[in-house]
Amino acid sequence: QLHPYYVLKLFQEAEHHLSQLPNINRISTCYSEEITVCGDLHGQIFDLFHIFYKNGLPSPQKLYVFNGDFVDRGKHSIEILIILFVFLLIYPKEVHLNRGNHEDYMINFRYGFTKEVTRKYKDHANRLLAVIKNVFSSLPLATVIDRKVLIVHGGISDKTDLEQLAKVERCKVVDILWSDPDPRPGCTMNLERGGGCYFGPDVTDMFLQKHRLQFIIRSHECKPEGYEFNHNRKVITIFSASNYYAVGSNRGAYIKLGPDLIPHLVQFQATKGVSRQMNITQRSASTADSCLITINDWAKAIESVLQLGLPWRMLRPHLILQLTNGKVDYRTWLKDIVTEEKSATQERLQSSLLESIYRNLSNLETIFSLIDTDCS
Repeated sequence: QLHPYYVLKLFQEAEHHLSQLPNINRISTCYSEEITVCGDLHGQIFDLFHIFYKNGLPSPQKLYVFNGDFVDRGKHSIEILIILFVFLLIYPKEVHLNRGNHEDYMINFRYGFTKEVTRKYKDHANRLLAVIKNVFSSLPLATVIDRKVLIVHGGISDKTDLEQLAKVERCKVVDILWSDPDPRPGCTMNLERGGGCYFGPDVTDMFLQKHRLQFIIRSHECKPEGYEFNHNRKVITIFSASNYYAVGSNRGAYIKLGPDLIPHLVQFQATKGVSRQMNITQRSASTADSCLITINDWAKAIESVLQLGLPWRMLRPHLILQLTNGKVDYRTWLKDIVTEEKSATQERLQSSLLESIYRNLSNLETIFSLIDTDCS
C-alpha cells in the first residue's frame, strides 16, 4: 500500500496537469504505431494488468485512451487510479483519461469507492477523498482521434454539440456521461439510469454528419463479449472489466486503432492466476544424479548470488514448476538455468528473472492478498 503522503502528492500533480487540459482532447495516429482505447475497469486491477501484459505498456509508440469508470464496485479502485495517474504524468502526450459517470463523489459514496479509500487509508481518508473529488472534476469529457473518431463515456443526445462541449464547466455532471444507444429513433429520457438519454440511429447520423465524424466509441455498459456494435456499426461500445457480475459472466475487450482508423477489437478474460496442480506421478522425476535441498536453502542460495532482496520462497512456484518429495532438485534446476542462459551475463539473468516476476504480477497480488488478511 502506497503511503498516503505520496498518494496525495500524486493526485495533486494529476489534478494540476488535468486542469490545464481542454474539455476535449484531440490526438492523432500520426505520431504512434496505434492508439488503444479501454472501457470501464471498475476497480478490477487484474484486467488492467492483463491489457498491459498483452498489449504493452504506455509509451511514445503506444498511446492509450481510458474511457472513464476507473473506480467503484471492484476491490482495487485506488490502485488503478495510482497506476493510471503515474502513467499520465510520465507520458502526458500518450496517456489520455476521459471522465465517466462513476468519477463523481456522490456515485462513489453509493458504489463502494469511498468505502474502499476509508478502509485502506483510515485517518487520511477524508483528505484523500477531497483531493480525488477535485481530480475527478478536472478530467476531460471526451477525446477525438484524427478529427474522425469521438470517444466519450456514455453517448450523445440530439442537443450534443462539440463546440458547446468544449466550453462547458466540466466540473458539472453532463448528459454525455450517462447516455445509451437505442435502436428506436429519436432521443428519450434515460429513466433507468436517472440521467442522460437513449439516443437513436438518426441522432447518431445527424451528429456524425454535423461534425464530420466517422464513428463513436463509448463504454458505460457491460456486454457479454466485451463490445457491441450499434447504429449500423457507427457506435461501438467497449467494456474492459471481464467477469463483471461473476466469474465467466462476460469477456473484457479493448480497441486498437491505426492510421486507417479501422477498429481492431481484442477480447480477453482475466483471472487472478492459474492454479497449476500436478499429481504425484508428474511431480516425481528420476532422482538419479540429483541434489535435493530444502526450499529454504534454495531461497538463501538464490539471494546470496543475485542479491535482489526479493521474497524467493513466494516466487518459487513461478521459477520451479516441480518439486521432488517437497524439495528442490537443485542440480537439475541449475542445469536448466545454465542451458537456457549460458551465453547471458549476470545482468541479463537478473533482467530475465525480474521480467518473469513482472509477468506474474497478478499471481503475486493474489498471494499477497492471502497473506495480508488484515490489510496491514
